Amino acid sequence: MKNILVLIPTYNESESIILLLQRIDKIRGENIDILKIDILVIDDNSPDKTGQLAQSLNLSGLTVLSLNSKNGIGPAYIAGFKF
Repeated sequence: MKNILVLIPTYNESESIILLLQRIDKIRGENIDILKIDILVIDDNSPDKTGQLAQSLNLSGLTVLSLNSKNGIGPAYIAGFKF
């Protein structure tokens, strides 16, 4: 079985994050025998509560890393790589 970690940096994605995570979860379910897919949402201090919305789904294998300040996509990816 292969392990995959999907990094998703976010900033003000409250309108799209739930649908995206549901689609990834569906793909995980379809490939459960061959892939272990975990998801890391790195929220860049979104004022629209993107990170909280993602966490509210309570998906297995989902981790939400909430950054304390807005630093941009590059630092968000770096935070994800270091996680």
